[in-house]
Amino acid sequence: MVDISAEYHDQMVNRIAEHSRFRSILMNGVTVYDRETRVRRKVVRILCEKSDAETLLLIAETVCQEAVSEIKKGIIRSRQP
Repeated sequence: MVDISAEYHDQMVNRIAEHSRFRSILMNGVTVYDRETRVRRKVVRILCEKSDAETLLLIAETVCQEAVSEIKKGIIRSRQP
């Protein structure tokens, strides 16, 4: 599971080809409010396989550098028991 700020999510969606499988993965995310930080901010929670999250990371490095750290956090959390 990966949480991306709504702003970065929208940037990635707008910069990925319309028929891309990864755009579909992004579009299937659910908008929630981040409770981990004490700041109320909208995030998009994306449920995906670890390999898909790693590919989203590579895509973010090209189309939305700001989302990289958020995606990395999701990948690291997936490794924890």
